[in-house]
Amino acid sequence: MPSTGVSTDDEEEDLTGKPIQIGSVVSLAPNDGAETRAISTDPDFPVEGSTMTVFCFVPTDAVFGKAYSPAAHANYIYDGTSASWKPTNPDAPLCWQSGTLRHFFAAVSPAVDDTEVDFGAGAKALISESGTDADGNYVVNNMVFDPAFSLPVTWTNELYTAWGRVRSTGIRSDCYYYKPKTDTQISLTLCRPLVSIDIISESTKVMLRNAPSATNNTSIGDLESYPILRTMQMLPSDGGSIHRAYTLPYPYSDTGKTNISFTTDAGASISTVEKEKLIAGSKVMINGQDNTSAVTNSTAGGLSTALSGADPNKKKIVIGGTINDADMSALKTFIKSNSITDVVILADGVTSIGDNAFDGCSSLKSINLPEGVTSIGEYTFSGCSSLTSINLPDGITSISKVTFSGCTSLKSINLPNELTSIGNSAFSYCSSLTSINLPKRLTNIGASAFYGCSNLTSISLPDGVTSIGNGAFDVCSNLEEISLSGINDQHQLALPTLGYNAFAYTKLNTLYLRDVPEATFNENLSTYSTWGDISWKAIQYDYNGTGDDLDGANYAGHWVAP
Repeated sequence: MPSTGVSTDDEEEDLTGKPIQIGSVVSLAPNDGAETRAISTDPDFPVEGSTMTVFCFVPTDAVFGKAYSPAAHANYIYDGTSASWKPTNPDAPLCWQSGTLRHFFAAVSPAVDDTEVDFGAGAKALISESGTDADGNYVVNNMVFDPAFSLPVTWTNELYTAWGRVRSTGIRSDCYYYKPKTDTQISLTLCRPLVSIDIISESTKVMLRNAPSATNNTSIGDLESYPILRTMQMLPSDGGSIHRAYTLPYPYSDTGKTNISFTTDAGASISTVEKEKLIAGSKVMINGQDNTSAVTNSTAGGLSTALSGADPNKKKIVIGGTINDADMSALKTFIKSNSITDVVILADGVTSIGDNAFDGCSSLKSINLPEGVTSIGEYTFSGCSSLTSINLPDGITSISKVTFSGCTSLKSINLPNELTSIGNSAFSYCSSLTSINLPKRLTNIGASAFYGCSNLTSISLPDGVTSIGNGAFDVCSNLEEISLSGINDQHQLALPTLGYNAFAYTKLNTLYLRDVPEATFNENLSTYSTWGDISWKAIQYDYNGTGDDLDGANYAGHWVAP
């Protein structure tokens, strides 16, 4: 294989101990089966603050199949302003180890001292070719990277997120060599080295059996290094229908297929997967629902065709592969035509759910949206009268108007942490809604946002809520209690501004003022006791910061109307 940056100038300065310049560093996009993978790069890498460890291997002999430890390594951080990689420790950059020997390079990201990821500390290289140089010296012409992995046997949200960020020089991929030369810049190509596996199951626990989760760096035969197999407990999603884990690429098999073994509450199962779907960067989806779900894989823009092959008698549909925003209309048609009850979208590529995307899908009981979704349009789920649960990805910052209006079976919903506003009539007529957790960043609740939520009994407003629109909680006929801060950052009286009839036709009688001390309460009693045009029967103030903020026992101050 052609080398890069080889010096033929015998008079070149001896650069031993001089810093090595890091040039182009790219990461290949996750594999989606497309033939363009080799030229498709990962847009999420690098970003400002990305880190990596660069390893340098300098073999002093040439022994076929011998493993070498790094001769040196150093950590780097990406500066987005200058679009360059800089040593994390400017006093300890990666340096040339010799003035004449060939240097091979590999990298992992995040840097190996990242405490979230146990990765790369035992990185080694294996010789895949040897020969002679121009002077007749027997030398290493090529090396392959064989990093050390130790994946967890039990997945948590934190570990799953951390390992999802990992990129590296590909396992057993070529490390191009360079000879020390002034102004040489090292180029590196990384990829996501792991296989992502999703198993669809409503089980409480799913175990991935005999999963490649650690490397032993053992050379067997022609440079094959087989991983250590372990049983791994997968990470369940909030709804429990998706169980996730990462593994190393599975060993090749003579048949071109690999059996993936796993256990659910129902017992052990085996799924046969084509080996080309188990390479680095790939994502595998397995139906573990005892054949109760229809699973289909799509390509962007082709969901209608993919769904045509799905069994409409199975009322649960799981969608993998890639889709785009326009595919939502095909999905809506399929749901309505076949009375689909449950939808799980694992496919990549969706960033927004448009206006009216699923409105009137009265059979739909639950839907899992992909993490890439950052916006939901108007009337998106209005009239989905059977909808009982939905996951909203963290990237969503606002809920548009009438989004969930008329979802009369919706009992509870967890809103994204980054949500700042709830639009007009967003949850109007959600008559089964008994509770809702409002995120801390929320600042605005639109007009009629919760109009007619007749089973809502209490509400806790985040500190940042500054405005509540006209009729926001109108006709919440069982609403009795509300909690809020009551002061601002300067410890002065501060209450959200209210629109007309914000709390009309409710049973509100108890107000909880979390952050109001006794002195501030006494000074502003007349304002607090009439806020919202309500004659409060009781006000609790000076919350102790622990326990339920809608429980008077957790407050030091108690006021009862005379």
